[in-house]
Amino acid sequence: ISESKIERSVGGKGKKDSHKTSVNLILEGKSLKEVAKERDIKIQTVISHLARYIQESEDPKTELIKFKKLKPSTKQIKDLKSVLAKNKNLDLESRYLLKELQQKAKSSGMNLSYEELALTLIWL
Repeated sequence: ISESKIERSVGGKGKKDSHKTSVNLILEGKSLKEVAKERDIKIQTVISHLARYIQESEDPKTELIKFKKLKPSTKQIKDLKSVLAKNKNLDLESRYLLKELQQKAKSSGMNLSYEELALTLIWL
């Protein structure tokens, strides 16, 4: 799944470089919650900013290394890949992708919050 699809399903459009501000705060060591509070935005918006930043980078895999403290567990990533493989009929362009995916994951025994799910998708 591309980060652009994740970003569309996580949130809308904001100020042109707002995502860079959020990413810089994360790189300074702030948690997603701290960034959201400081900027007066939702955590899911911060996650969409991270997704956009990764998408726009020249080497997404290398960029993800900078955010290793946010990386979900290997099991969580593997389990979500499995859910996606079993649900190939999901509309990846849908703005409701995360909601649908959350329901599918829950029925597979994964109890992830909306934010945890969005963050996990970045690492797929």
